[in-house]
Amino acid sequence: MSPQEEIQQIVTDYDWKLKSAENSIVKLEANSTSIQNSVTEARKSIDLQFEELQEAVKKAHTKVLEFLDQREKAAINQSVGIKTHLEQKCNDLKKTKAKVEGISKHKSKSSFLQEYCEFKKTMGDDTIPSVYIGLKDKLSGIRKVVTESTEKLIQLLQPSYIDTLEEFAKEDELLIKNVVSAIVPANHRISAPEPSTREEFLKYKSNVTWDPVTAHCFLRLLQNNRKVSNASPWQQSYPECPERFENFCQVLSAESFYVSRHYFEAEFKGDLLYIGVTYKCIDRKGSESNSTITGNDFSWTLKWNSKEFSAWHSDVEIPIKSGKFSRIGVYIDHQRGTVEFYGVTDSMTLLHKFEGAFAEPLYAAIWLPKKENWVTIIAPENMAQAVEALPPPETKVSPTTSKETITPNTKTEVTISTTTVQIIKVENTITDASTVSTDGKPNNQITMESEKTLTKISTV
Repeated sequence: MSPQEEIQQIVTDYDWKLKSAENSIVKLEANSTSIQNSVTEARKSIDLQFEELQEAVKKAHTKVLEFLDQREKAAINQSVGIKTHLEQKCNDLKKTKAKVEGISKHKSKSSFLQEYCEFKKTMGDDTIPSVYIGLKDKLSGIRKVVTESTEKLIQLLQPSYIDTLEEFAKEDELLIKNVVSAIVPANHRISAPEPSTREEFLKYKSNVTWDPVTAHCFLRLLQNNRKVSNASPWQQSYPECPERFENFCQVLSAESFYVSRHYFEAEFKGDLLYIGVTYKCIDRKGSESNSTITGNDFSWTLKWNSKEFSAWHSDVEIPIKSGKFSRIGVYIDHQRGTVEFYGVTDSMTLLHKFEGAFAEPLYAAIWLPKKENWVTIIAPENMAQAVEALPPPETKVSPTTSKETITPNTKTEVTISTTTVQIIKVENTITDASTVSTDGKPNNQITMESEKTLTKISTV
């Protein structure tokens, strides 16, 4: 190759190299633009993720504060309920003390012994509950859990965050849930064996009377407020007050059940009535189902419809296969969170058992939707002798026991020990006593359907 040809080849090579370099520059410029665009998109995505993270932290903060508010409200309500219970106890103790002092003044030995024996028969449970209701220990637990959760969140916000962003989002939700669940400790209590014979149940007999202040205007109280009957269409001359039931023929007991075990018996007559226990906070003026002792999550009730019994809780009805009984026993173990209903003859036949947890004192409750139905609480001193006159049940009872997860505003889960019962929608029509006119025809009807729409009752 001549020198000229060699120089020409060199020029050609440089042209190719120059062109390649220029093409590389164009590609690099395009790549830089692509990088900038990618970073911009990544920045937007990261900003969005952090905005969501900040929103999640705000929501977690709000939920924890709401939880604290709920705990505060529950503790205050519990304190008020216990205070009312203790005030009732103080009144009872004063009466008992005065009675004992009167007995001690008898000069006649025979008269003294007679009065003393009568007093022993009527002695009730004088257990005084603890009055300390504090949140200091629980608040320390809350602070600890929130602090630990915050430290875990900070550890996740390290350089490895980009690689674990999705995992962090899931972990964040878990941590928030753990904060709530960790500050609700399980409650395990040990108590004496459950009673099984009627004599054992009578050890826990309690004095129960109906509170006139809560009675609906169509309910008539008799026999020292132990008997309640539906006297519609005749209204009783009760004064208006916030505690009185306005739209449903219901009444609460004057006494409350708290801390220990309690037992009472009731005789009844009628073709539609409800007996159970509830919290004092039940709505007295509402016209919806949650104002009845069958339609909320803090009432536990037994229904009689002239043919069979059924159990009610949170608008859910559980049929009970049983014979007929004219006396019902109600056993409450407040510490264990159980309410049991028994058919009473000379023995005890379990009809239904509720299991849950009680945060407040319970009150006996009656709902008499139809006229001329009545319920009478048996005085403690008359329980033993009166039961012998009752007829035996017509058929044997298949007892049911349900374990219920009692959570406000959620569906109730029910497990039956002897058989599986499908919870069905109940569609029946109940004529409330307050809707019956003088000619015996109903003015209004309360239709309890799947939506539980209840029409407000008009008074006569």
